[in-house]
Amino acid sequence: MTAGGSSRADVGVRDGRIATIGDVPRAARDIDATGALVLPGCVDLHTHLASTPTVTPLDDFAHGTRAAIAGGVTTVCSMVYQEGTLRAGIERGLRDAAMSLADYAFHVVVTDPSDAVIGELPSLARDGHTGLK
Repeated sequence: MTAGGSSRADVGVRDGRIATIGDVPRAARDIDATGALVLPGCVDLHTHLASTPTVTPLDDFAHGTRAAIAGGVTTVCSMVYQEGTLRAGIERGLRDAAMSLADYAFHVVVTDPSDAVIGELPSLARDGHTGLK
């Protein structure tokens, strides 16, 4: 299944990822997926898996990403909350995400939009933190 629709095709998988669609060389292992759909992993853009100084989430990265993967989600985006600075919130998120079984990214939540905090935004964007709430 692609953005253009679905079709019957051979699919080659290498290291757990779709590597080839169409003419696939003979593999060490064949799986008959006749009638099944083969999809890339999904992305969950709104999760709350990171802790805060005062709240430990019911679903942490270890458990939340295990459940996500079971449902076909291979990437999660978790909210991380400002702790004085936005960087401090990201650092806490990185510590929590060390237990992740899936790929992850962060949405940075600004709780105090002071001039100093707003001043952090350009460097966060340069570092790839583009989700902001």
